[in-house]
Amino acid sequence: MKISHTFIAFLLLIGVIMGILTASLYQGGLLHVLLVILSLPLILFNIFAVFREHQSVFVMNAKALKDVTYSRSSFSVFMAVLGGGLLTTGIAQVGFINVVVASALVGLIGGLFLKSHQVPIYCGSFVGMAAHTSINGWMGMVIAGSVAGIVFLLAGQVFNGYGGKLGAIALLGTFAAGIASGNSHLIFVNGTAQWSWFLTLSVLFGGLATYWIQKQYQMGVVISSALVGLLMGMLMPTLWGPIGTTGAVAGFCGSFVGMSAKDRLPSAKELTIACVFAAFLFQFTSFSFIGLGGKLGAIAFVSSMGTHGLFQILGSLKSSG
Repeated sequence: MKISHTFIAFLLLIGVIMGILTASLYQGGLLHVLLVILSLPLILFNIFAVFREHQSVFVMNAKALKDVTYSRSSFSVFMAVLGGGLLTTGIAQVGFINVVVASALVGLIGGLFLKSHQVPIYCGSFVGMAAHTSINGWMGMVIAGSVAGIVFLLAGQVFNGYGGKLGAIALLGTFAAGIASGNSHLIFVNGTAQWSWFLTLSVLFGGLATYWIQKQYQMGVVISSALVGLLMGMLMPTLWGPIGTTGAVAGFCGSFVGMSAKDRLPSAKELTIACVFAAFLFQFTSFSFIGLGGKLGAIAFVSSMGTHGLFQILGSLKSSG
């Protein structure tokens, strides 16, 4: 991969960050100006994290970036993303199950039986969570999976270790398919979001449960997240009805925060803060990017980056003081 390709992926993922933060500002501002003020620190933390990522990847490690090699063929990775998306949407439609369970099942299949390609398969499963009406059916799903597969290959050396990166890549794919199908009106829809402690606790549970499974049972991030998604996706709608269904979606979002590497979110303290950020963004982007797969991961991505940026700033202040 050439450095120019990697930089394109870097810019595309910055676009996802900007989209999620802009959506939260817009919807928060409709409710109260105080929510806009509360959003500003998270924006600052993300800017700092992006700057540090640029320095790390394109300045300090530029030579290593040029010398990178891949153990899997690009074609097999691309097909894993595309196949993961098609399989997820197929399971959801044929099995009449919710997309959280469908995505989690595909993630488990990848994690248990196709370990060398489990990450691109899981990325593809988030593409498959898109509503067919948002991306114009199966053809839109192929477009979305193809775009996500290409971006996945380009983004192999940037923003690694941040939970939600796979979803952010998937969102780029479904966003492209949505635009191509003439559904750009779904990006921002008028509506007033409301804060819910139930959804906040769901995000926290999803994130901390994923973290705990990894630490307690030494499981990989894909299987840990997929297990949490499967359990929450099956149990919460049964126990609490429609609000439980939304809670399962929120918990799945939290599980992506829990996928963060230790060098990004090293302890439960940082993870908890990231989950709080994710809960805020989950609820104040509820009328944005309607029906586009990958949105949950994109929220986790912005939250994980913001938290890492916060602790980078605190570390810089401490060292300079």
